[in-house]
Amino acid sequence: MAQVSVELVGFPEEQREEVIRRLARISRRDEASIRQMLEDGGGGCRIAEATDRTIAQQVRNYLEPLGVELRIEPVERSAQPAAGAAEPAATPPPPEPEAPPRQTASAGPGGEAPRALAFGQRLRWGLELCGRNFWSVVGLVLLMVAVVMVLPLGMAVLGGAQMQALAGSPTGAPPNPAAMMTQLLNPATLTTFALLAVAMLLVLFWFQAALFRLPADSLVSGERTPVFATLKSVFARTPEFITALGLVFLIQIAVQLLAGIGMALGGALGGAAAVAVNIAVFVFLVWVMLSLLLVAPVVLFEEIGPFAAIGRAWRLVSGLRWRMLGNLVLLGLVMAGVMLLGALLGRELQQAGGAVAGVGGLVMLLFVLALEFVFLFLFIFFAESFYFEARVRKEGWRPGWLEPLEPSWALSERPEEPAHGRGLRAWLELIGITVLGLLLLGGLASLVPSNMPMPQAPAFQPGGRMQQAPGEYAPSGSRVAPAPTGQTRLQLSVGTFFEDEKPHLWLETGLTGVAGLPEGIALGELLEIEIDRVTGPGGRDLYARDSRLEGPFFWKVRLERGRDGTLNGRRDVHLQAGSEEADIRDVRGTARLAVPVAVEALRLAPGDAGTTHDLRGVRIQLEALEGREVKLRLEGDGVAGRFVGFAGLTAAGPRAPNSTSRSGAGGALYLWGSFPQPLQAVRVYVAGRIEQRRAAFRVRPGEAAAVRLTG
Repeated sequence: MAQVSVELVGFPEEQREEVIRRLARISRRDEASIRQMLEDGGGGCRIAEATDRTIAQQVRNYLEPLGVELRIEPVERSAQPAAGAAEPAATPPPPEPEAPPRQTASAGPGGEAPRALAFGQRLRWGLELCGRNFWSVVGLVLLMVAVVMVLPLGMAVLGGAQMQALAGSPTGAPPNPAAMMTQLLNPATLTTFALLAVAMLLVLFWFQAALFRLPADSLVSGERTPVFATLKSVFARTPEFITALGLVFLIQIAVQLLAGIGMALGGALGGAAAVAVNIAVFVFLVWVMLSLLLVAPVVLFEEIGPFAAIGRAWRLVSGLRWRMLGNLVLLGLVMAGVMLLGALLGRELQQAGGAVAGVGGLVMLLFVLALEFVFLFLFIFFAESFYFEARVRKEGWRPGWLEPLEPSWALSERPEEPAHGRGLRAWLELIGITVLGLLLLGGLASLVPSNMPMPQAPAFQPGGRMQQAPGEYAPSGSRVAPAPTGQTRLQLSVGTFFEDEKPHLWLETGLTGVAGLPEGIALGELLEIEIDRVTGPGGRDLYARDSRLEGPFFWKVRLERGRDGTLNGRRDVHLQAGSEEADIRDVRGTARLAVPVAVEALRLAPGDAGTTHDLRGVRIQLEALEGREVKLRLEGDGVAGRFVGFAGLTAAGPRAPNSTSRSGAGGALYLWGSFPQPLQAVRVYVAGRIEQRRAAFRVRPGEAAAVRLTG
């Protein structure tokens, strides 16, 4: 390895005594001889004639914070003595400096008690360590971004071609939801995606643990910590790290539930009592979140299990919570101030125009990205610095660093070693907490009402335009849909047959006699078709009634408006394995139609938010109407059945929602919708009653069957 010489050129006079003390430690000489050597050399001296470059760098990191100026130069190879020449008399070489030793006083230099870190010290050290390890931080963040992209990329590679084939025909025919669902629920596909997701999460948490470890590793070495060295040092503790974060997540869910109950009770009290309860709940949430902030450092830096780490972090943070909050708030203000200055500078550059604006835009983009990396590192370091401070001040811990974060902190003689993992036990705990979390989330999901339909896509028409129904702009509260005629008819035919591992066919439908339904009516809720049998050779039933894609949810037919007023759709019918198109003799079943009668509409604008309106006994409240989204609350007897849809009124006319969701129980219904264009208002439709009609049918391949739907 290359050898270098180290020479002290100069230093600030006010730092003389500290420089002498440090030189004595690294040269293993007494301070009197160092003082004399500096006086003889006029303020400079040779520290090492020839030493390893790594040790020279550690010496630089140890002395330069005092303002010491060093000269480090490579040592030239000396000429070999000629053969037979007399060898020079041996002179003892100066002792080679060691890596800078750690302080050993239990109470810090001078015997004083260790002091708390001030905000300015945390910020200075955070910026210094970030500058030293900036590219390591960037590398870790970019690795995490790359890992996050693995799952979508895997899904695209594995299922892209199949899903594209199922998404629709080149002529613009609607997609086949049941076939797409079959592909997604394929066990092999699900297993592959699950393994990809698990691997992605494990690697992602591993990299996150490395980000937490990076500042401490840099304090130990006194220089930049390579990315892969940090990854190696935290690998053994990664399962404990993930499990601990999982426990924190479960605790947060429990706390959020308690907070929700508290706020609900406060709301029931009303007035000043409600305000007091809400403030108390907020303070409680902040207190708990601060109590859990040290869990990650505890589980990474100590050989402790994740369950014990929760309790230990709680104890360490005692007495520090509100100072932690103050420091984090100040850090947030500093971040906001820097971002504001950057935004103002960016605006000035943009206003300059021309090439300056282009270059300025690129500079601002790089500036914002760099700030994000810096702020991420600072937040992690601030949390860790409170962990270090708690251990130093409460437990007399002496970290094995080259230089303390606070001058009154004592340091250990031995470098800090990474904590070891606990092997199989740690992985078993990780699996256990994962199963527990899934069960808990499943239990919470079971509490959500099940009457939430899948998102409705806008009605498809060739050419990409949606048909506007007459009466859409009728005044609020007026009838907008005529009662259906008595000639409601359904035409059926056997359509495309799909011969694959799970054969199925399309049953094409066309519904007439219900014209006049306005844009926004939930057409996907009107018609359902229940299959009784699919007759095959010898009278054998080919219908796969036990398929998970043949439940009541899949009986619904998504109808779309035709140019002639017909409502068209298709029902996907699944068959027994091995069925062929030539085997099908007929398809039999029952069609049921739920027709909204005496539909009335209510127009709500943004100014109506928070007010309640009555429409046919249904109380309607607009909770929010912002941009392309709307939120509604409906109450009344039978509201879930009588609410039949809503449309967004835009500058281009009425539009059906891109996607919707609904939830609620009893007499309350909560609705959300997203529209393709910004909204000016929303129109809500309520039916006077829902008229049920039905008819049995039998249709043969190559023929069309028409049935009349009656009550």
